[in-house]
Amino acid sequence: MKCFNCNKYIPDVSTVCPYCNEPVDSERVEVVDFGDINNTNYTSDKFDIKVYIKEPKNRKIVIGAIALIFFVIVIFIALVMSMFTSPEQADYKVFTKVVNGLSEYLEDNFVGSKYSANGKYRTTLKINEEQIAFEGDYSYDVKNKVVNLTGMMRDPKEATGEVLIDTKDFEFNMYLKDNNIYFQSDEIYGSDYIYLPIEDNTGLLSTKNYDIYSLVIGGLDALSETFKVMNYKTEKDTITYLGDDLSVNKRSLILDNKNKLKFIKTLLTNLKEDVNFVNEMARIQNKKSDEIVNTLENYITTSEYKYSSDSEYQTTISVYFTNKKIYRIEVDMDEEEKTKYIFDIGETKYYLDYFKDDKNVFSLTFASNIKELDEIIEKTYDITLDTDEYVTDINLYLEEQKQTRVNKQEIEVYKNIKEFTLEDYEKIRSNANYYLKNISFIDTIEEYYKEKCTPDLNCVCNPGEEECNCTYNDKIITCPVNLVQISE
Repeated sequence: MKCFNCNKYIPDVSTVCPYCNEPVDSERVEVVDFGDINNTNYTSDKFDIKVYIKEPKNRKIVIGAIALIFFVIVIFIALVMSMFTSPEQADYKVFTKVVNGLSEYLEDNFVGSKYSANGKYRTTLKINEEQIAFEGDYSYDVKNKVVNLTGMMRDPKEATGEVLIDTKDFEFNMYLKDNNIYFQSDEIYGSDYIYLPIEDNTGLLSTKNYDIYSLVIGGLDALSETFKVMNYKTEKDTITYLGDDLSVNKRSLILDNKNKLKFIKTLLTNLKEDVNFVNEMARIQNKKSDEIVNTLENYITTSEYKYSSDSEYQTTISVYFTNKKIYRIEVDMDEEEKTKYIFDIGETKYYLDYFKDDKNVFSLTFASNIKELDEIIEKTYDITLDTDEYVTDINLYLEEQKQTRVNKQEIEVYKNIKEFTLEDYEKIRSNANYYLKNISFIDTIEEYYKEKCTPDLNCVCNPGEEECNCTYNDKIITCPVNLVQISE
């Protein structure tokens, strides 16, 4: 929530604002104003997000079950779509309106109160001509870091018309708790759960005591303040938008070395002055607040050195808009390897293209539809990812219960995947090959969990420290000092 005196974001449990010491009135309700950006006499009704999301074509949603990156992209684009802009407004407001809208959306639907959901799902995944489909139950609780997922896939040989004496439907259970994954399938490995620990060098995933609200909103608030001090370029342009030529305004933030330094210094300075952000980072990393501030200051010093000289490379963030709508957001990274991201905003669909050295590496199309019924909310998502080698179509249907219930489990019998033998992996490959043609992902899992800290590594260990820096496959990793050979 926000303090109504100084307008800063503060944790929901606060009774006194840590910025201005004003008592917090928990019963007071803030009215979110999504009116015209430049506060001119433009005659548009103020935007009420709670009314807006009841219209099917305007629904925005989290797709965490598919991929977190899709979630970020879709929310970002959908929020921009709701903006009204005009060329006469303050330059930075095109950018800060997006960030502030994202803050409000995340607070209302994710980090503020909407932490959990449960229901049924059906999903179809088609890669070129190969298709698989699952259905089952899901539930998640973001605040307590709990996810339950069950699924069933019909025997793939049914589609060939074969007579099946023994039907081999594939069923699985997956449970995530404290960011560790437990997976069980009789058809793949047997009755025991497979335990897949998640490596976490930041402490953000493994800690059990932090306020995600302060981290997310604090970071976005710092980003919004940073946009306010930057300089922008505005010009007229013509773009090809959904097959038609369109005359628009183009507003760009050009980040050469000088502006990159200004951006980074402003962002990190705002973060280190955010009491809630610093305190939560200190709690996550089990450090003192002063240590977090010192770390941020060290990043500033490092950036001053890194961007002290001129460079031919730069990053440009551009927004294409008319006085009533934003059509496109473009990120052009002209570095040693030139890359570009283009987000096009349609009425019911959203489009993302990624270019590398002017070659279109992939195109992503996303569409959603949401219907609210008496007891449930029906959500349908269609995603198409097109690359040179693959065309991937994903259809996801969620039947979300309005009364949320998420169960916690205690998994007592399991086998740590780090203890798997070659025979264990061969068993999984053999079983999985019945259901999938491409099982190369198992090789990736095996390599990820392979014991990397062995005595034959080249390691450097500082006296008195418990971990060493070692070279593994041309990368630097950290290993406990008792597992490696110390270089003299």
